[in-house]
Amino acid sequence: MIPYTPPKLSWPKDWFIKLLSLLFALFLWYFVSSEDRVDINVQIPVEIVNLPRDLIISNQYKTSLDITVSGPRGLIRKISPGITRSIDLSKATPGNMVIANEPDSISVPRGVTVLRITPTHITLSLDRLIKKTLAIKPISHGKLPEEYELKAITIQPETLDVTGPQDILGDETIIQTNPIDLSDITASTSKQISLDLKPEVAELIGASAVSAHIEINDKLIEKDLARIEISPTGLTPNLTAKLVPSRLNIRVLIPMVMAKKQSKTLGDLFSATVNLQDLPAGNHDIKPVINGPPEVTIQKISPESVGVMIQ
Repeated sequence: MIPYTPPKLSWPKDWFIKLLSLLFALFLWYFVSSEDRVDINVQIPVEIVNLPRDLIISNQYKTSLDITVSGPRGLIRKISPGITRSIDLSKATPGNMVIANEPDSISVPRGVTVLRITPTHITLSLDRLIKKTLAIKPISHGKLPEEYELKAITIQPETLDVTGPQDILGDETIIQTNPIDLSDITASTSKQISLDLKPEVAELIGASAVSAHIEINDKLIEKDLARIEISPTGLTPNLTAKLVPSRLNIRVLIPMVMAKKQSKTLGDLFSATVNLQDLPAGNHDIKPVINGPPEVTIQKISPESVGVMIQ
């Protein structure tokens, strides 16, 4: 009969490290369980992660939470300020999402318990993100002084690219400027004009302004001027000339501002001449030439020709 030999016990090579870890865990458990527990209120931020590129949050939502946590005094004091309420939107679709704030949705150190969360829910409105090019339309009010007329108002830039929720931008086609006051403009000018934005659009693009170029012209009026004296020029020496008639009438298209300034001496702005250069003695019909300011258009001369008797 073979005598029984009990098996030899083999110890793991790292048995000392494992034993040391067990003793440390027991010590930590004892330290934590025996320490005073306290409750404190903490404010933590809400962090949105993995929002799809073609979606946007279109509503105002609570960006921070007030939580009450309980735990050993030593751990509570060391709660990291980096604790957040993370909301993963990787599977989100357009529409409203109501997200419950559960205690296990907030990662806190082991041994610390989340007792209360305010608010208990967060509502997010998700909309398609679109980009639109909106035309900018100038709006004016008031009237130019009566001596002037508006030719054009041009805007730079003429359009504005806006990115935002489809629910806000879907029906938008133009953006208007705030009214441009024309009442005190007497020359073409440029101004910086702010845009008249709806509040929800203003939140997307912020305060914006464009350059408005206001181009005006002098208002033209017709005036009849009588008895403009005709002067002969270029007459051959030793000859004399008699003009019939010696005066003429003209109708002009003249800027109103000029007509007002020269109302009593308007005729002095014009002169009439007939060119007699190299003409021989005898009777001639010559078309007179009217000289005047370049801003004035001669519409009619009466008579159209002048009889000239050269002797």
